[in-house]
Amino acid sequence: MNIYSEVLRSGLKKQVRLIDYKIYLWSSERNVSKREIKEYARKVFVEEGFTDFKASDGWYRRWFKRWKKDSTLVPKKTDNVNNKRLTSEHHKCKILNNDECISNSSSKISNNDVDESSQSIDPLLINQNEVPSVNINLNEIACLPTITEDCIKEINGLHNVSKYNNKITNKKKGERYLPHFKAEVVSYAKKYSIKEAAFFYKVNKGTVSDWIRNSNQSSIEKINNNKSEINPDEEFIKWLKDVRQKDQVLDKNILANKIQELIQPFIKSEISKSSQWFFNYSKRFDNDSLEKTPNIMYPTAFKIELALFCETFSKNELSDLFKVDRKRIRDWFNLFSEGKLKDIKRSVNNYLTDERIDKEIWCWYDMQIIKPTHKQIRKKGAELYNQAGYTGIKCSPGWFYRWCKRYGLATSHHSKTEKHGILLEWLLSELDNNKNITYAMIKEKASELFEPNFKPSTSWAIRFSKKFSKLLQKIPDFNTKLPNILENKINQFRNDFINLAFEKTFFNYNLIAFDELPLYFTSSDSLISKNLIRKSGFENCHASIIISCLGDGTLLPTALFLKTPLEDLVSENDTVFVIVQSNAVIDNATVFDWFTKMLRNINYPAVVLCDNFEPHIYLKQFYNDYLKENNIDILQIPGGCNSKLQPILFGLAEKFKNEIENQWSKWYEDNVWSSANICNSAPIGSDIYRWVKEAHENLKDNMKEQIRESFIKAGYNLPSYDINN
Repeated sequence: MNIYSEVLRSGLKKQVRLIDYKIYLWSSERNVSKREIKEYARKVFVEEGFTDFKASDGWYRRWFKRWKKDSTLVPKKTDNVNNKRLTSEHHKCKILNNDECISNSSSKISNNDVDESSQSIDPLLINQNEVPSVNINLNEIACLPTITEDCIKEINGLHNVSKYNNKITNKKKGERYLPHFKAEVVSYAKKYSIKEAAFFYKVNKGTVSDWIRNSNQSSIEKINNNKSEINPDEEFIKWLKDVRQKDQVLDKNILANKIQELIQPFIKSEISKSSQWFFNYSKRFDNDSLEKTPNIMYPTAFKIELALFCETFSKNELSDLFKVDRKRIRDWFNLFSEGKLKDIKRSVNNYLTDERIDKEIWCWYDMQIIKPTHKQIRKKGAELYNQAGYTGIKCSPGWFYRWCKRYGLATSHHSKTEKHGILLEWLLSELDNNKNITYAMIKEKASELFEPNFKPSTSWAIRFSKKFSKLLQKIPDFNTKLPNILENKINQFRNDFINLAFEKTFFNYNLIAFDELPLYFTSSDSLISKNLIRKSGFENCHASIIISCLGDGTLLPTALFLKTPLEDLVSENDTVFVIVQSNAVIDNATVFDWFTKMLRNINYPAVVLCDNFEPHIYLKQFYNDYLKENNIDILQIPGGCNSKLQPILFGLAEKFKNEIENQWSKWYEDNVWSSANICNSAPIGSDIYRWVKEAHENLKDNMKEQIRESFIKAGYNLPSYDINN
């Protein structure tokens, strides 16, 4: 069996795959960092003739993803003696067939020499000291010996034996658990509960109870006292202080090893809230981790130590050493120089509450016609407290939060959430109206809704758009939660619909829904949305269609809007009818023409569901007499609620668009690359008409059940027939 044939990665050239594997062999034998792997890769690629190769972060991510499934990509360094023995013994393995291998050599390996950290043995282990000078013949890798699962299991078996033989234990004959394990379980059970201890350590609850009952309290306390009671973050800051005062050498390896040493005893224990920052900070020193570390709230003591280290290190060196942003260190140093960076303990005055003064603040707040802001309330509170003799109280944001809680007032977070909901309602309503939104429009609207002195910047508008990208970047999914103000409107609209249904006594075949869909025909990927706020798509479309359907699943004739009339269209059929408009979009001038053609295929009375697009509003206002005469009611979906109330968005619009795009792709492949049509890269009106017609015919019968279910999903559940008839 060719071992190399199993690790080839499809999609890469053969020579590149060989180099890729060579890098993997080199990295699997040493505890190397990301930077060292990239440097070695750059060296190997240059030696093979790829002089322009740059080992970027993107290359490293792809390389890491290709090899992370094979063994352990970056294991701990093994002992040189182990490497020599494993290498010499494994090269004695002979191939019997595809499934067997002589593994007698593994029995010669000493139990004490096997590295405990290794979980599997690579058959191509190479001496670590010889790797840089080894010239691997890449064409002969296939001839190297293989190793079967039996070999691996036998070696791993030796590893498991050595794991326990190397330990000197106090376990007596006949006892199943070690004394220090019992002490740890008893300590955990006393701290939490017997049930939690039994679940955490996989021990029977009765056994834990017996250990607690029979345990020697003095010996348990002795074992527990051996554990450090100091939190790891406090120990780390104390160590940094000693290093700084004694002027000891400090580099990345020393720092990373010290952090791992402090964290190791607390990996399986519960992390206190005050030490959470230190465990998040330690992830920055994990070379194997490709995940983004969370934001960290650094304690003041750590900031002070880094500010003091600026006396011996430059800010750039400290940033690289401690993996903290240089600007942060600069700000900490400036605050420390000004005496503003101090490790202040909380005083009792921070939590002092005088009931009489609190009531005075509330009475003052209640008497104001225009409710004061949080800054004004805090200022008034500090003033009243100082007058009463409580000097030094500044009424912090924490005090204001607790004061609001006591009197049931909405906090600033609640107020901000409410204002964000109003702004989102306006934004989604404008998007449903097929308008394009700019950051300037968001800033202008926000300045109207928020506080009078609030002046939003463009960066604020960008952050706001990123925060609600699920709602703004594309049409929200049905399960995406909308702001509370929109959810209330949705419930009210559904109630109004139910009342109208009982009043008019109509059924699902009397219910009509329609929506517009822009059509683009381009071979580039420029139409893929890269904006934080989606575009309507109607400003430069080649054509547009109006999809309409009934509540019983019937797909009504599709309206096709073109910029120029069709010359070869003899007569319209019951599938597609064409309307000419200069921009190929429905407007106030063409909405009634489309509406009368669409109504030929429906039953009266009728209820029409549509969004708040301007032509729809125009139709309802200026043709009210016509609608009453024909017993037609138009229900306009509240702005921003299309994702929950428009049935066409629940699959039909996407299917229609995909059908047309498939027809367009076939046409593009057949016509554009031929010499006769090299200049004709855009379809003409007759082509678009044919594609829309074929899409309509394909979906007319296949989508009937799905259309009916989409109406029920949106909340329009009506009977399918008249019970009296």
